Amino acid sequence: MNTFLVRYFEEVADPTTGTVHQNQLGQASYDGIVELLLPHKSRYDHLYLTIQFLGNQTQRWRVESVSISSGSANTPAVCNINLKKRNGPVETYLNTTLSGGEKIGSLLQFGTMVEVDYGFIPAIAKHDSNSLLSNTNTDALLSGELHKRRLALVVRASKETVQVVPVTSDAPDPGDKMCFEIDPNSLKNLSRYSTSGKRSWALCGMVDSVSPSRILPPETFSPKGGTGRLATYRERLPKQERVFMRGSLAHLAGITNFEELRDAYKELKEVQLREKRKQKAPPVVETEQEIARRTALHEVASHLAKTAQIDLEQLVQEQMKFNEDMAAELAEQPAQ
Repeated sequence: MNTFLVRYFEEVADPTTGTVHQNQLGQASYDGIVELLLPHKSRYDHLYLTIQFLGNQTQRWRVESVSISSGSANTPAVCNINLKKRNGPVETYLNTTLSGGEKIGSLLQFGTMVEVDYGFIPAIAKHDSNSLLSNTNTDALLSGELHKRRLALVVRASKETVQVVPVTSDAPDPGDKMCFEIDPNSLKNLSRYSTSGKRSWALCGMVDSVSPSRILPPETFSPKGGTGRLATYRERLPKQERVFMRGSLAHLAGITNFEELRDAYKELKEVQLREKRKQKAPPVVETEQEIARRTALHEVASHLAKTAQIDLEQLVQEQMKFNEDMAAELAEQPAQ
């Protein structure tokens, strides 16, 4: 028995009269299904759906409305979803950019700003009901989880996954050291966030790993006017806020005295600099035992990396770069 009929319509305005009419794009029917997941329009100011219809090149649509009329023992429940074409610059996801030969390490660095498509929290439609219910299906996003398209900050990136810190306009609890407020001046080039009138907080306590297929460069103002998305991913937090970000991530890891460690590190560097000025440091000579130990450690690491199918040299280079950035930022920033 046919239990659900889902119909998709496009709202089209007559260019002469301005009258809006509905053009059916396509439909899907389901047999024997008593529950269905649908877009939950009432949860969002702007809700987008990715779907392609035969003979139509548009893939991303804005959901204007969702309605449902219940079915019976002999008739299906009918769901009507009204859509509108998304207007905006061309969107190229990170996985597409990487397929062209770009190296992810040259695009995404610590503190790079990106947008992440987390998807939407759907609603449950029942065959015998006219109402949409809150989702409890664990196959889809649930209430309380990260959702919708939002700004995020890169922590670390590889071809397979990107670690990000999500950004929200909802103020966190006072005293929460696992988040920090982003200076509006840091977002001045982002067309969507600099004009929203809302404040922005980075939620380092909710650091997440996402696929490059979910990542986009944020929409920025063009020097020639208008806006666009630059696949070079040039927008990044300034150095001072990257230090704040590291501090918040340190609290997530249980390091509660990050500021003290930073100050101690800076003081140590100053002491070392003074000592170097006094005398030339003696050459470092490794003993045979130290050389043998270092060689053994390298052989063990190489074996483990080969077993885990990890590029050891790339991993070492990434860690060295991370350590250098950390040292430079800790040493240059004043205490808060």
